[in-house]
Amino acid sequence: MKHALENIRRNGGKTDGKQILIRKQLPEAVRFEESFSGLQPVEKKWLGMTLSNTVELTFEGNGFVIKGDNKKQGKDASAALVADVEVYVDGALYEKVPLPVSFTARRHEMAWKYDLKPGKHTVQLKLLNPNPGMQVYLTEMIIYSVPRL
Repeated sequence: MKHALENIRRNGGKTDGKQILIRKQLPEAVRFEESFSGLQPVEKKWLGMTLSNTVELTFEGNGFVIKGDNKKQGKDASAALVADVEVYVDGALYEKVPLPVSFTARRHEMAWKYDLKPGKHTVQLKLLNPNPGMQVYLTEMIIYSVPRL
C-alpha cells in the first residue's frame, strides 16, 4: 500500500490519510506495434486426440501452434512426470520439448513454428517416453498464413 501511495503522489495525486485524490489523465495514442508480421490465423482445427506414440498432422500455411496439455493419470501418478516429445517439421527434427504434468510448469502451447515458407507442411510429434501415469492430450491446431488484403 505504501508503494501505491508513493506512485499516486509522484504522478500528481494527493493523500491525506483518509482520502486519496488521483489526478485525471487524458488517454494518449501509442505507437503501433506489430507482432508476427506476415502471419494471420486462418484456421483452427480441433484435434481431440491422445499422443501415445507418434502423430502426423498436415496443413497449408506458413506457421502453426499445437495446443494441449499433459495430465496426470491415476491417483498414484506423480506430478513430477515429464513427457519428452520430439517435434519434426517437414521431416526434420525442429525441437525436443519437455511437457511437465505439473500445473505450475506445464505449457498449453505444446509446439509451434512460424515463418515457414507458404505451402503444404507436415508436423510430426513423437512421444519418447510413454508412461501410464500421464496422458499427453492434443486439443487444437492453429494454422497461420500470409495476411489477406
